[in-house]
Amino acid sequence: MIIHNCRLCSLDWALAVVLTGGAAFSEPASIESAILEANRLVQSHSIDRAESTLRFALRRAQRDGIQDHRKAAILSNLGYVCRRLGELDEARALTGAAAELYEELDMPAGQATALANLGAIEEDSGRLLDAERSYLQSIRILERSQGPEAKSLAGPLNNLAALYLAQRKFTRAERCFTRSLAIQKADPGAEDASIARALNNLGRLRQALREYKIAGTLYREALAILDNSVEPEPELRAAVLHSMATLEAETNRLGRAEVLAREALDIWRGVRGEDHPAFASGLVTLGVVYYRAGRTRDAEPLLKRAFEIYAKAYGPDHPQAARILAGYSVVLRKLDRKKEAKQARKRARAILASHHDENLLDETIHVSDLAFQP
Repeated sequence: MIIHNCRLCSLDWALAVVLTGGAAFSEPASIESAILEANRLVQSHSIDRAESTLRFALRRAQRDGIQDHRKAAILSNLGYVCRRLGELDEARALTGAAAELYEELDMPAGQATALANLGAIEEDSGRLLDAERSYLQSIRILERSQGPEAKSLAGPLNNLAALYLAQRKFTRAERCFTRSLAIQKADPGAEDASIARALNNLGRLRQALREYKIAGTLYREALAILDNSVEPEPELRAAVLHSMATLEAETNRLGRAEVLAREALDIWRGVRGEDHPAFASGLVTLGVVYYRAGRTRDAEPLLKRAFEIYAKAYGPDHPQAARILAGYSVVLRKLDRKKEAKQARKRARAILASHHDENLLDETIHVSDLAFQP
């Protein structure tokens, strides 16, 4: 779906930097230092250690009866980490508790961040109406508290736009994407990664509208920003390369599509591992490329593995897992495995219908539908 890696789901790390002065340390000696240490661990992709550090901080806060912005930050950050680990039920509970505590403390910025993160969790869970509700609530809080041009609006607007894009609500998606990008370009302090992410997502919208030339220009602009950025952004780079691969596949430039898809896969393999939904997205794209090139037998195990990864991470009844399964059924039919194909397609349709998703696949594999953004 969207750069769901990467859907600008924020952490309250700035609080820790202010409280501790940004000092480096190896072991958390306090709640404040634990939050900062967890930030360092997330940035270095040590998610399991970040979880342990934040659980230490939460226990300390509960022991000491702390019920202020520090506890809210711990809850919000731990919810983010649990989402990264695929523990969606706990992530939902923690993030919801953070949003409630921020509201009690009259801290709208923290509440809005927690709600945006909650929207991403709901989207991962396939609860799309709840996701939309959380994103909209986050946006309204920021508009009331900071104004309609606040730079903090860019993140939840981007997330909401990506959700609309996945639902093929193109007019709404374009409105949100365009507004998010305008806010970031008007901010002289905007991070390169944020602008590149917005360009990538706007490119995906143009691609879905079959405006391929515009999409390609936006992807190249995003990649150029990352190439010239001081901070390395491997996951975002992989996402942009992946978008470019889907564009090449849709326009039947299959050799180039394969090269780009493999490059994205190599990055995700190193950063996330081979059991992460991001890696699955690359497998889907590569599988679609093989299918379109007539290499159906090579495509089959890739789509099968992608479905297994996504089903394990988010459950077999998630709508994106169902779309992959529907695409897999097309491959099975092509291989004359008709009984398996019929069963897979029937199951995929039932799942999508349960989510009120009318974007059911026909007899063709549509790379823009299958090759989701993690």
